[in-house]
Amino acid sequence: MKGTISARLQGQPRLALVILMGFKVVLKRGEDGYVVASVPSLPGCHSQGKTRKEALKNINEAISLHTDCLAEDGILLGGKPTC
Repeated sequence: MKGTISARLQGQPRLALVILMGFKVVLKRGEDGYVVASVPSLPGCHSQGKTRKEALKNINEAISLHTDCLAEDGILLGGKPTC
């Protein structure tokens, strides 16, 4: 699970922006203290974890499952057929 960090977790609204599996992942601190991860280019693709590392692990799985479902439905990603 490799990513590129462009911002650090510091209690700001957007804590970090990471590139994971070719997708931008936004990390934010939730009200409950968990790290919430979302992928703006994949509507509905969200996850969370107690730590940044756990949130990235979970969103990696969510991206994989999300893109698999899109491929099964024949939905295009990046202008190319997914199946």
